[in-house]
Amino acid sequence: MRTPRFGIFPAVVLSVLVLKCHAETALSKWSRFATAAKLQIYPDTTVTYYVDPDISKNVSFMKTFLDAVKKINDYTCVQMLRAPHEEGVDILIYGPSTIEDQSNKEPHCSGSGVRGSRISFQLNHISTHFVLRVLLRCLAPLEYEHLRSDRDDHVVIFWKNIKDGHEEEFMKSSIYPPDIPGFPGYTHGSVLTVPMNYLSKNGRKTYAPKNAIHNDDYRRIKMKVDAQRVRLYYRQLMFTIIQNKTMQHYKIKTSKMGPKKSCAEDLM
Repeated sequence: MRTPRFGIFPAVVLSVLVLKCHAETALSKWSRFATAAKLQIYPDTTVTYYVDPDISKNVSFMKTFLDAVKKINDYTCVQMLRAPHEEGVDILIYGPSTIEDQSNKEPHCSGSGVRGSRISFQLNHISTHFVLRVLLRCLAPLEYEHLRSDRDDHVVIFWKNIKDGHEEEFMKSSIYPPDIPGFPGYTHGSVLTVPMNYLSKNGRKTYAPKNAIHNDDYRRIKMKVDAQRVRLYYRQLMFTIIQNKTMQHYKIKTSKMGPKKSCAEDLM
């Protein structure tokens, strides 16, 4: 799994949010050390997280973060529990360190939901909607097709078209999530997809499907199926964002969000 890159211009102070993740089990602290190298892929019923003391001092961020956590606890079958710091199965969330990074409006969560995965948080664009999207992506691990560990079986990378200095954005993930409840048949079509000219220096494709069956129409259909699966699993937490242009902030439309149920009920 690739590690986020940081530029040379310290325009934004680097912030780190460390989430602690483990399965709901009676493991002791020491036995958890022993299992830290093993994969833990969500969704699961319990996610234990740890907030770095430095970022805890950011009152605005912490309120937004805890609001998002409460929504997940209230409306999904997943419980997020704050816990003391322990070594091991961290998910690191970095803030951008350069002006260039500020153009990235979306967090990068490829292969997330796995112990040790890294997620980019843009702290100067934080909203409850934004944090929810990041956390939900952590709980529903889907990879971008150009980063999947088996991607060479399905797509070809056009290295000569990639912007100079961005080659590592196309390094394969070292982890390939197996099938998980609610996401059966993790196939080439079951992916989160970025445009095929992603990070292109000349407007040409930086990657493309190898097989004609995986054309643009096929990919769009499969992306829609992915969204339906996530919506099913998380009880309509694929929310609609309404931007109030006068107040310049985001509101979350939470209609159709029923009371919290068990994971089994969510998948019925």
